[in-house]
Amino acid sequence: MRFPPPSKTLLEQAGEDAPGGQLWSWMRALPETIQRYLNRWRAEWTGESLRQGYLGYVLPCRCRDGNAAILKLSPDTHGAEEQAIALSAWAGDGAVPLLAQSFEETGAALLIGRVVPGVALRPLDDPSGERIASCLKRLTHIPASSVRGSLPSGLERLNALIAANARHLHGLSPSLQRHQDGIIALANTVARNLDPQARAVLLHGDLHAGNLLVGGKKELVAIDPTPALGESEQDIGDAAAKNDWGQDLSTRVRQLAEACQADSTKAAAYARLAAWNSGIFHTATGAEPPGGVDPEELLKYAITGSR
Repeated sequence: MRFPPPSKTLLEQAGEDAPGGQLWSWMRALPETIQRYLNRWRAEWTGESLRQGYLGYVLPCRCRDGNAAILKLSPDTHGAEEQAIALSAWAGDGAVPLLAQSFEETGAALLIGRVVPGVALRPLDDPSGERIASCLKRLTHIPASSVRGSLPSGLERLNALIAANARHLHGLSPSLQRHQDGIIALANTVARNLDPQARAVLLHGDLHAGNLLVGGKKELVAIDPTPALGESEQDIGDAAAKNDWGQDLSTRVRQLAEACQADSTKAAAYARLAAWNSGIFHTATGAEPPGGVDPEELLKYAITGSR
């Protein structure tokens, strides 16, 4: 097709789904789908090519009013609907603005504002995590009660990740397999300690450096949420676990919690769960962590609470 190709991972998955599967059919229709949405939203491809995601397609474009935008297409309609709910709630404060949306049984399309210059955060350029903390405060200021639409709880997201990552354990060391029960117990403890009177907020859910882009005023703008509703400490722990700005993980948790006026003990518990999920995933897959973290150190912190 005349547009940039999808990611290698997505192409491989579509090939495995052929012939006649939903993903394979979505991929075959992709060129036509791109053009249809460009026409519908009066946008044109800029001619650039961006790094593609694993399970979706992105195209840089320009709207008729001159504003830069990104066309995001996905075969996962439900996931795209959840992203749209979160982006609508943030309304461009801390995250990219949602300009248009369309959901069909065969897939979804979002038109979002483009971050300029839009380079991914280098955590070492934010040596005390100040810019991450500033972005976190903007993201977590949205109360769950004002979110229009259905999203899972943060703990539901965490438990689903723990269960999904369990499939990787058989290929890792037996010692890690033995710690799985302890991680599940920690998640259960966090759930029991939830304060029913506490203010639940909108969570981003995946605050690694690749999802934190540098905007025009050098402030960070979040993209690609895996949104949920829960305690702000969950996003704080997630961001601390997934971004190494030169401090040990315990210090990173404390710095972000203090900057966000949050409970550092709660944030540390969430950081251990995020460190487990991230450490297992990157150890098993060999994928490079975008935030410069060391998977071995993440797993040590997840198991012991220290680095």
